[in-house]
Amino acid sequence: MFHSFCSLPGTLMVISLLSIVYGALRCNILAIKIRYDDYEVSVHPLAYLCVFLWRGFEIATRVAVLVLFSSVLKVWVLPVVSANFVLFFLHPWVLFWSSPSTLSMCLEYLKQIYLKNCICLSYKLLNFPPP
Repeated sequence: MFHSFCSLPGTLMVISLLSIVYGALRCNILAIKIRYDDYEVSVHPLAYLCVFLWRGFEIATRVAVLVLFSSVLKVWVLPVVSANFVLFFLHPWVLFWSSPSTLSMCLEYLKQIYLKNCICLSYKLLNFPPP
């Protein structure tokens, strides 16, 4: 019973990691094609594999560091995440006030930051032991 319960979150984490890595791979390839729009860019399957592995290890390392940080330094998680939320919440407004950018771009950036911080906070709140 315990083995089947533990394998489900692990499977979901692997599927989520593969999905994020595939999205990052597509964004990288699209950015390369946009950057070199004047040229015909063809990406070989081996290059796809290399970028996929690179992004996979990069994202897995970031997740591992976040998990280790939140499990070792439990007292510091809430202040660090709160400071991160406040700083990244103010950043688009500072950019908006200092440049002639549109309000919709600023709001889109705020939505992304809000969702990322909600995911981090919900992960930490789910892992707090009951009192």
